[in-house]
Order: sequence, then structure tokens, then C-alpha cells
Amino acid sequence: AALEQLEQGSQSDAAAETLLLLALAQQTQGQGETAIATYQDALAAVRRSGFRPQEIEILYLLGGAYAAQGQQAPALAAQQAAATLIRPSGNRLYFVGILGQIAQLQAQLGDETAALAAYDEAVAVAASLPDTEQLTLVLFNLAGYQLELGQPEPALATFQRSLRAAEQGNNAPMIALN
Repeated sequence: AALEQLEQGSQSDAAAETLLLLALAQQTQGQGETAIATYQDALAAVRRSGFRPQEIEILYLLGGAYAAQGQQAPALAAQQAAATLIRPSGNRLYFVGILGQIAQLQAQLGDETAALAAYDEAVAVAASLPDTEQLTLVLFNLAGYQLELGQPEPALATFQRSLRAAEQGNNAPMIALN
């Protein structure tokens, strides 16, 4: 019975991986709605196997596919589900990327408070990473959002903080952006 369960789990993992690759190809080919359906199938397959890291990846990519189709609410739901799963894992690098996506989606949905809260959390997590690349990027995006909100003084301070973070790390391309 254990061997049968193991074989079924391996089949689910292989099916999920195959579906994930198919969805990525579909998205690359501009087949957004088809890619979303395939990501959902991959998500169902991975949930049968219980392999959390792949579930997080699929949710993240599914959120990106929804966002590319202009469907911010389901994109946000997928990113929030990914964040919930990754938070306890301690994978701060991937977590900060998900938080950045959440912040941008909240901003697009017009929820300034939630967007700023997500940016604040992303900044805190990024600041805890040994490399400053993510911190530079999150601060840069936050400063852009502050400009959109009509807050030039905080935006300038945030841009300057982004530049300092870039100068502290090996982030030459980001320095050029600032």
C-alpha cells in the first residue's frame, strides 16, 4: 500500500510539473486564459501530492497570469495564498517577491493602506536578507508608488534609501535606474 501511495504521489508530482511547464509555454505564447486553466490543473495535481514548494510556485505564477490578464482580484488571492504558505517556511527571498506582488496588486485595486502595509512588510523582510538587491528593488517600487500617490517628499527619501542600498551591495544595474 505504501508503494502504491508513493507511485501515485510521484505521478501527481510529474503531472503537476508537466502542467506547470505547459502553462508557462501557453503564457509565453500569449494564451493567458488557457494558461490560467492549466495552472489551476497543475495546482490541483500538486495539492493531491502535498508538495508545498511547488504549490507556492504555482500560486505565484497563477497570480502573475491573472494579473497579465487584468484580473487583479484573483491575482491578489493567488499571491496571498502563496504568501500564507511560504511565510512559515522561512524562505525570505521568495517571500519578499510575493509581498512585492501583493503590494503592487493592492495599489492597482486602489487599496492604498493595504498596499503600503505590504510594501512595509516587504521592506522589512528584504532588509533582513544578506544581499541588498531585493531591498533596492522594493524601495524603488515603493518610491514610485509614493510618487503616484502625490507624495514627492517621502518618494525622494525612499529613492535615496534605495540608492544607498544599491551602493552597499552588488547592484550596479539598479544604481543606473536610480
